Amino acid sequence: MRQSRRQLLLDTYSQLTPTLFTRLANGIEVRTLGLTDDNATCTRDQFTLLVLIQQGIVSIDDLNEARAIFDALDADRSGFLSADDLDHLAREGKMAPGFASDLAI
Repeated sequence: MRQSRRQLLLDTYSQLTPTLFTRLANGIEVRTLGLTDDNATCTRDQFTLLVLIQQGIVSIDDLNEARAIFDALDADRSGFLSADDLDHLAREGKMAPGFASDLAI
């Protein structure tokens, strides 16, 4: 099954046409899913999420749940997660103390 999915991806995306690229970078599907910044580029993450959703591997509900968890962890609302975010949440009692330092390598 995995090989057939890979072949489908190769068949679909190996020869991007301008029309398909526009759909990937800024089409209605990516705008509806919030996967675009309304520009003419497509990041690796945007492409990956769109393909996973199109193939039914990840649902829109899965995407929304993951975003909600991210938003809850992003204490400073920067759009990035850091150990400082997690330490801030721990100080507020919203996360176990030391959790962020446990993530350090």
